[in-house]
Amino acid sequence: MLRLNRSRPFGKVTPPLQDETMDRPAYYEQDGRLFDQFDCEIIPGRAHAAGAQRAMPAGDAPESAAALLAARETIPWPQFKRRARHLLGDRCPATKADIIAALQDAAATQAATTVPQPPSTANEAADADHTIDLAAWGRGQKNYVFGEVRRAIRQRFSAVVNTTHDAVDLLIAQRIVTAQEARRD
Repeated sequence: MLRLNRSRPFGKVTPPLQDETMDRPAYYEQDGRLFDQFDCEIIPGRAHAAGAQRAMPAGDAPESAAALLAARETIPWPQFKRRARHLLGDRCPATKADIIAALQDAAATQAATTVPQPPSTANEAADADHTIDLAAWGRGQKNYVFGEVRRAIRQRFSAVVNTTHDAVDLLIAQRIVTAQEARRD
């Protein structure tokens, strides 16, 4: 299996490319070869189980709609759809946009029915106020729905990001996190 060589020129595939011959989306291209977000080569027509396991280990499967929404950037579309169908049951829509909307509704309903716990630290108090701790997110210490991260970045830096990789790169450029401590997912 080849890995993307970041010391040589490579192209970024925007938006990420995925078709029925690929088991995960392609984020990069180098020398005519496609690579996923973890810099692993994608060979169309051939499944690569290690890439799917790196995206989300089997033991870390989301148990809630909010967790699935937060992890949607790292899960291949077929796996995301399968997990959404498991969570939503018979009321699972067919299109990606409709599935995301249904999961957002389910997450809001679930959040409304859970009893809020009192914050015990300053970071948890910030979460209760709906503020996003970009430094903790950039280090992988906290997970948020990516739309909330995008909104926080847009408000704080007046920048628009489309992927988690772009968001982490911006946080590194703004010296919020260092490249060594930045999240790799």
